[in-house]
Amino acid sequence: MDFNQDWFMRNIEMLSEGVARKLLQKPKHEEFIEELPGGDDPVWWQLRALLAKHEFCAAEDLLWEYLRPGDPACLPLAEDFYKELGKQDDSALLAHGFSRREVQEGLARAREYVEE
Repeated sequence: MDFNQDWFMRNIEMLSEGVARKLLQKPKHEEFIEELPGGDDPVWWQLRALLAKHEFCAAEDLLWEYLRPGDPACLPLAEDFYKELGKQDDSALLAHGFSRREVQEGLARAREYVEE
């Protein structure tokens, strides 16, 4: 009997939490999201996942799909991406189709593109 009551109470709690989140338009783990540099931006998370798998070319392609000329709001994502890419050692970059110079040029190109 207690199990059924606990199950019922958990479902009511989850339902009320979901309704409150929807009405307030806040994510479930708001405190956690605010602490992370990418927040709840799905592109940032996808870039991080690709970088973690050393899929640098695919990550850069995704970044450039996201960037828009004349939209400076895109710049922090590009800067963060190239900063993280730049943390890789030279051998890892070369093994996956990049050089240190290409990382620096990519950031400069992204800045120019976004600031057009």
